[in-house]
Amino acid sequence: MRREPPTDNHVPSFDYAALPLGFLVNTVGRELYLRTRDALCDLALDPVEVGLLWVIDLQPGLTQIAYAHILRRDDTTFGRLARALEDRGLIKRRETGDARARHLELTAAGEAALARAKVCVRRVERAVTARGNADDKAVAVRYLAGIV
Repeated sequence: MRREPPTDNHVPSFDYAALPLGFLVNTVGRELYLRTRDALCDLALDPVEVGLLWVIDLQPGLTQIAYAHILRRDDTTFGRLARALEDRGLIKRRETGDARARHLELTAAGEAALARAKVCVRRVERAVTARGNADDKAVAVRYLAGIV
């Protein structure tokens, strides 16, 4: 049985800054995942699927295993993700003789789906970064990108 986290109305006051960095990043990541999932619901895509489409768009032509490593996914789980997106016509996997070395590319349908998803994701980002300014966001992004 899947349990949803409490809504904002039920979250007690808590000093999240007192958490160790890893727990804070995990908590923030979960919150962003849930908000993004909700924003994407009309597109029938989840944040993990959009993440893969986005990474392929940013760096096209890599192998399936390279994308799995970029997104920090195990090969088996990633293979199922890629197959599901291919079955839906959003990506194309070009065979190379090794299933893990297939090259991935967006289809026209994948590009269109990603364009719609980007609007939703950016709306979530604007909502969660509204308290800060562009410099605050840039510092946070640089810092977090440096961790991975």
